[in-house]
Amino acid sequence: MADKTSRSKFDTMTVRQSICLLLCLSCWTVRGYPGEEKRDMGTLEGDVQNWAMLIQNYILQLASDGIKRDFSQSYLDEASYTMEVKNGTEIVVQVKKTLGSYFEKKKLAAQRLADKVKELYDNFMNLNMTGPFVDSLPLLDRKHYRDSDIPGTLPSDLTFVP
Repeated sequence: MADKTSRSKFDTMTVRQSICLLLCLSCWTVRGYPGEEKRDMGTLEGDVQNWAMLIQNYILQLASDGIKRDFSQSYLDEASYTMEVKNGTEIVVQVKKTLGSYFEKKKLAAQRLADKVKELYDNFMNLNMTGPFVDSLPLLDRKHYRDSDIPGTLPSDLTFVP
């Protein structure tokens, strides 16, 4: 009986020591999170690989936390899906009938607004313009307008440097 008890204590102690040894080895060999292993310390390639791996893990963690991937996937898995056949042409005709006049009204309102703004601007400019009245820029006097694409129309004291 004493032999059996001592053997049982020995087996328990051996199991405990083995577990401790395995834990120590696993802690000693694993450093940080998976993917954060150091590669070729001190080289540009190794630093870039480590940086990329850390960024990847960070983005995956943010995505998991942000969209609650596990929750949303289980929600989608539990949904009941049924097959439904729809006629796309019929839907387009229905939407056009429902919204067509709405967008036409918006387009006409925008056109009326633009015409009114143009009219008000032209009236303001006609009342407040101090320069000559012309229909296009080339008709303006050189005092008001110079076409910089034609070097001959520029002042003669300018030096052209290509």
